[in-house]
Amino acid sequence: MSRNRNAAAIGSHARNALSEMQLEVQTIGQRAQERVGELGDVARERAGSLQHRVEDHITTNPIKSVAIAAGVGLVLGFMCRR
Repeated sequence: MSRNRNAAAIGSHARNALSEMQLEVQTIGQRAQERVGELGDVARERAGSLQHRVEDHITTNPIKSVAIAAGVGLVLGFMCRR
């Protein structure tokens, strides 16, 4: 009889420990998801800011911007040929 009680107690303890671990994993997952969302928001803000700066630069210096784009295109063209 005492073996059955011990086995039942061990089983109960194991189930409780498993439940606690599942809750902890869910909590960690939720925190990670929130953090990834925050980082995504920051990345979108920075990309938008960079886009506006580039657009402003192109608007204020159109000839220089075209020359830079042409130079980059030539370099990439030569690199792709080889």
